[in-house]
Amino acid sequence: MIKANTLFKIRWQIFLFFLAMLILANNKVQAQGLSEGTPLGVRAQAMGGAYRSAALGSDVLYYNPAGLLIDNRYELDFDYFYLAKNKQNLLGASLVDSTTSTLAAGIDYHLTITKTNEKTEFFHQWLIALAYPLVQDALLTGLSFKYKSNNKFNLDFGTLFILPFGISLAAVGYDLLPSQTDFFLVGFGASFSGRKLFTKENIFDSLTIAVDYMLQPKILDFGFEYIIAKTLPLRAGLGMDFKKDEKTISFGTGLASPTLGLDLLYQKNLNLADADVYAVALKLIF
Repeated sequence: MIKANTLFKIRWQIFLFFLAMLILANNKVQAQGLSEGTPLGVRAQAMGGAYRSAALGSDVLYYNPAGLLIDNRYELDFDYFYLAKNKQNLLGASLVDSTTSTLAAGIDYHLTITKTNEKTEFFHQWLIALAYPLVQDALLTGLSFKYKSNNKFNLDFGTLFILPFGISLAAVGYDLLPSQTDFFLVGFGASFSGRKLFTKENIFDSLTIAVDYMLQPKILDFGFEYIIAKTLPLRAGLGMDFKKDEKTISFGTGLASPTLGLDLLYQKNLNLADADVYAVALKLIF
């Protein structure tokens, strides 16, 4: 059996190695920054992007870093998106650790490849997130450090309030450092989850319902998830962008187990033709 201190060293060696690989990738890729509107998080997008308060796993890194503390896990993820609108391929890898210490941590890298008639463009972004419980199992906080390849550095700060009866509330500020715009982005979320709500198993154990609202630009998202027999997740979402006057619907499924996860996504823009999104994610949980 591996001792606790040995396991701690192994985990952080993997974490630092992962960080070094991201830095090397950052130096080798010619890029201008992750393209605007690029979706991230297969499970999150399958739930319509309503994920700030329903945060779980590595998808939380870009939605609400405080969600790193929702579940104790050491998880390595890989994902792939295909965006039909711009014929983009999006590749990502992430690592989260919320078991080694009270301070949870996560790291993520995403590369977008856009092919045109003239050339192939590479866009990339990497992120490091930390989360700490101000009040254990009640008030969680998280901070994300983001860097884009055009030397743009920014911060996100998230909070998560865990209330009785499976209710969670979230408030997240994005891109908090001064920029060319006169505002920073603020998003709010509310969700219900039956996980760990009852002492006996019942139909609500595998149910999650979430709603998110972004102040600027004005975006309203709804998400739903139900896991059949704790193995087969069914997800659906609706996103409404009032600024662009666009609506998207999302559907997802996959495989859920204590050590392995598979997420699948299909997303359709109801206002634009040929703007479908397809995605898959593989999750390894230790």
